[in-house]
Amino acid sequence: MTTTATPASSSIGQSGGKRPLPPQVPRDGGGEDSYEDAFDASLFLNEEYVSVSVPFGEVEEEGEGRERFSLDLLCSQAASTDFDLTGQVLWPAAALLAGYLVAGEEGGTGEKSRGRSLAARSRSGACELGAGLGLSGLAAVAFSGLRRLVLTDGSDVVLRVLERNARRVATSSCSAEAEEREREVSVSGLEWGDEAAAAALRREHSMNGFDLLLGADVTYSHSALPALFSTAAMLLREREEDEDEEDEDEEERKKEKEKPPVPTFLLGYVSRSLALDRAVPREAEKAGFDVEVVAGTRRRLPGGQEGWILCLTKKKN
Repeated sequence: MTTTATPASSSIGQSGGKRPLPPQVPRDGGGEDSYEDAFDASLFLNEEYVSVSVPFGEVEEEGEGRERFSLDLLCSQAASTDFDLTGQVLWPAAALLAGYLVAGEEGGTGEKSRGRSLAARSRSGACELGAGLGLSGLAAVAFSGLRRLVLTDGSDVVLRVLERNARRVATSSCSAEAEEREREVSVSGLEWGDEAAAAALRREHSMNGFDLLLGADVTYSHSALPALFSTAAMLLREREEDEDEEDEDEEERKKEKEKPPVPTFLLGYVSRSLALDRAVPREAEKAGFDVEVVAGTRRRLPGGQEGWILCLTKKKN
């Protein structure tokens, strides 16, 4: 698998979009004793990472019990991330989304989940927004047949560890299925709401737009939702008139497998407040998306919060 990196256009900031800087040191009149100029963001940086085996997703193998997937990724072990670099640590929603992208349906039927099918059938590739450590997208590359992936984040610091994780997955033998294919993973800086940057990313990696967008726990800020969804709308491929949900007829299902998937934005969502639970679908619909909660994906996450997968598709014209 090949990996490429594009420098971020932003300075240190939010994983995925922009966050406000920490409170500035109060001015004292600007005299010789002023220490405001001594404030330096680098004082908050900690780029010491450890390798962690991250488990996610299970499938039931006939006669062999359940198989659990995992990836070895570099992450920060800090109790709280420095300078609000949330992308340096692993968040439960990333494992939730990764599991949906690799595992079979609930109940041990052996059928692929919709997420895995979307990854395997993607022609124009996938893009992860606010990727952080890249768990969800890299899981799809390693185990679900995804051939092309662009990992994006809005922080230079996070992009550096993200690129290291992409190389680790590229050089690992995650699965026999993955080894048989040529895989391409790119890392690029992107701030939500930057239309020029989103347009440039689309031109460089997928002229007509991506079949699949991914985002894990990227909806925690109400104020960032419009920028997130406007960027997603720009990057996602337009839905063609004849693209629809799979027909129940067996012949139609076979034909459907030969088509590119319906362009979809999958969100690993964490419920933090009722206000956000209402705001996320409302803002997504304003940006032109239909929103549904994927049945069977609700989970109690580590830490006690509830999470689920949201599936966003562009409204038909």
